[in-house]
Amino acid sequence: MKFVKKLFSCLLAACVLIFSGATHVASEYSLMSVGSISDLPSKVVSELELTSGVVTSEEVTRAQFAQLLLNASSYKGEAAVDSRYAMFADVPSSHTYFSAICTAAREGWMTAYLDGTFRPEQPITLREALNGLISLLGYQSSDFTGGQLTRTSVYSSSGLLDDVTKGLDGTLSSADCVTLLYNLMKADTHTGQTYGTLFGCQLNSDGEIDYISLLQTHENRIVGPVEVDSDDLGDVIPFSEDKATVFRDGEISNIDDVDEGDYVFYSTKTRTVWVYSENIVTGTVTGIGCDINGSLLPTALYVDGTAFAIDTDEMRYEFSNSNVRVGDEVTVIYDTEPSADGSEDSNILRGYIIY
Repeated sequence: MKFVKKLFSCLLAACVLIFSGATHVASEYSLMSVGSISDLPSKVVSELELTSGVVTSEEVTRAQFAQLLLNASSYKGEAAVDSRYAMFADVPSSHTYFSAICTAAREGWMTAYLDGTFRPEQPITLREALNGLISLLGYQSSDFTGGQLTRTSVYSSSGLLDDVTKGLDGTLSSADCVTLLYNLMKADTHTGQTYGTLFGCQLNSDGEIDYISLLQTHENRIVGPVEVDSDDLGDVIPFSEDKATVFRDGEISNIDDVDEGDYVFYSTKTRTVWVYSENIVTGTVTGIGCDINGSLLPTALYVDGTAFAIDTDEMRYEFSNSNVRVGDEVTVIYDTEPSADGSEDSNILRGYIIY
């Protein structure tokens, strides 16, 4: 495969997806919106789509938490349940979370009340949530010979309670659930393995999820930029050209329009290719602008004195962990955006290659 001298994998910004008309790979519903770049739990949970299929609410219900457990399990959100069989009188087969509830009950992640009801709309408590999570970690009732005290000690020793402020009988918000799901990814299973490896997660030296590694390996990510070193796009993309949707310089296009020297980004999951033949600059890094309000995250890359804004959290995070330095030779791919006041257009960085 013919590529470039040296490739640095990075992300396309959201607006590239907007102009392309492509469907975003994130789930339709989510408990939380991705916040600041410093909010690592939210970033990881969003990237893994652990809140897929759960509509935002102030308090998370037992039914919704059953879906979260299903998403975070080895089933990864997929459950084959006979829709003709209702396990609980208050959970009909037409219920939004029917499959998740039945799976959670069948697997022992959640239990019914003494009267045989599930009470799907009742807010989930921290105790109930933790019992479900330690079940995912491989613990069984027989492991807790010391009663609730032993069970409670596992909650703490596993790290599931890190940064959780609610009491065991307190009800959970969406933010609480995001924290719990992130902690689950970091926790060890009953057999001593990091649970998050099920989803391709690795821990860094600080014991946190290595977000950069996750971005580079997760199938939802957009790969690029890659320089086309021949007229054959098949030398670049890892899927069939015949099944690819191609956009070239923001317009719908086709494989035959891709030329040698173009730069491409692609998504294997959506089989979409974004091609740039314009807005490409090669030069020397003359500066890196940073946020001076405390985060010190990069905000702009200067190439031969021209500024290219770094305007997305994902790009800032990845760029801050890159080895780009003043004096390096780079090729940048960018978009232009008109300014609100009618002054000079802004250059928005979309990707870069280090030589």
